[in-house]
Amino acid sequence: MNDNASKVKELEFEKVLWWIVIFLSALNIYGDNLEQLFFKNNNIGAEKKAKKIFIFTITVSLIIYLYYVYRNYKYYSVSKFKRNETFLYLIRLIGSIFVVVGVIFILYYEVKEKTPVGTPTI
Repeated sequence: MNDNASKVKELEFEKVLWWIVIFLSALNIYGDNLEQLFFKNNNIGAEKKAKKIFIFTITVSLIIYLYYVYRNYKYYSVSKFKRNETFLYLIRLIGSIFVVVGVIFILYYEVKEKTPVGTPTI
């Protein structure tokens, strides 16, 4: 497979990821509505459901971000052989690793936190 065909295939896959992100955003909006129900009516069931939704969306987001770390590592590795802007690809890789670490911290917090505090932000 030539380089252009490979890039097109990669972009098609990333389109699917964007649709998943849109779906996750809609789920987070629903989770926010459940949180409002909890704060207005003290509905514990709504809070528990919202927490499950948030944990699910963060977990799926983590998987997506791990794909981007893999992709950025692949780009960085290729750039070393081409000697083409290797530093910029390294910065991109490090940035994506920071995002993954941040998402792991947010997921840990969301799983361990027992008091409702609202939507986790990623």
